[in-house]
Amino acid sequence: LLDAQVLTNLEVMSSEATGGEAYSLVWLLKATKTAFGGRLLKHWIAHPLLSKQRILDRHDAVEELIDSPAAAEPIAALLKGLPDLERAVARIHYGKCAPNELLALLQAFNKVSGVAKEAAEMASSLRSTLLRSLIGDMPDLSDVIAGFLDEINHRAAQEAKGMGYDKKELLAGFTSAGEYPQIVELKEKVKEVDEEMRGHLFEVRRMVRIPDLEYRSVLTTHHLIEIPNSKVAMVPKDWTKINGTKTHARFHTPTVLDLVQKKLRLHAKLDILCDDAWKGFLGRVAQSYGDFKNVVQRLAVLDCLFSPAAVAK
Repeated sequence: LLDAQVLTNLEVMSSEATGGEAYSLVWLLKATKTAFGGRLLKHWIAHPLLSKQRILDRHDAVEELIDSPAAAEPIAALLKGLPDLERAVARIHYGKCAPNELLALLQAFNKVSGVAKEAAEMASSLRSTLLRSLIGDMPDLSDVIAGFLDEINHRAAQEAKGMGYDKKELLAGFTSAGEYPQIVELKEKVKEVDEEMRGHLFEVRRMVRIPDLEYRSVLTTHHLIEIPNSKVAMVPKDWTKINGTKTHARFHTPTVLDLVQKKLRLHAKLDILCDDAWKGFLGRVAQSYGDFKNVVQRLAVLDCLFSPAAVAK
C-alpha cells in the first residue's frame, strides 16, 4: 500500500497542476469502460503487487489483449454499456433496491450471462492462464436470472421509482391464486367494492334526475357527487357536503363514505401483503449475492486488464 504522501508526491491519483485527476498517473492509465472497473484500477495502482508470479500473470494477460483475441472481444464490447453493477448488487444485499433498479440489474446480468457463455466457449484458445480463468470459469447465472425476470411484472417495475411506489402489481404472481391466494382474494374484494360504487351511482342518478352524472375527483378526494346549485334542494339531508364551486356543490352519500372506508381497509391489507411478498422476492434475489459479486469482480478485473492494453495500442 502506497501511503498518502507518496500518492501525492508522485501525482498518482491527482495532479498538482490541475488539482484533479487530469494528467495524473491514474488519468494516463485509465481506459476502463465501467464505474466498478475504474474503482478497481485505482485500487490496483495504490496497492501494487508484490508477487512476481501475479505480476507476470497480469503482464501476460495485457500482452495477449493487445492482440484483441476473439475470446475476449465479446466481453470488451459488453463492458461499454454496463451500469454500475457493483453498487446495484450491494443495494440488493441490503434490501435498498427499488423495483426499476432491480429490473435493470437483472436485465444487465442476463445480457452478461449470454455474452459470457459465448466467450467461455472460446476461452481454451487463450494463452494467458489468468484470462482463461476469468472468462472460462465465469459463473453461468442465466437460468437463475431468467427465473427472477419471469417473476417480475416488467411494466410495473419500470414505473416504480424512488420510495413512494405502488407494490400491488410488481410481481407477475399477484394475479395467480396458486402463488398468492390472499392477495388475489383481496383484489377481488376491491373489484366488488368498485362494482358496488358503480351500482350506487345509478341510484344517485335516478334520485337527483341527472342521467349522465359521474363521480368526480378533486385532488385526493374521490367519488364526489357534483350537483348543480339549482338541484341542491333535491339532495337528501344525510349527504355530507365536501366542497363546492360557484355553480356546483360536491357531496358524499353515506353509502359512498362506507364503501370508501371499506376500500381503504382492503388496500391497507393489500399493501402489507404485497410489501411482504416483494421483500420475500428481494430476499430470494439476495441469496444469489455471492454469485452476482463473483461475476462483477471478474468483469472488473477484465476491465482493468483491457485498460492498459487499450493505452498500449
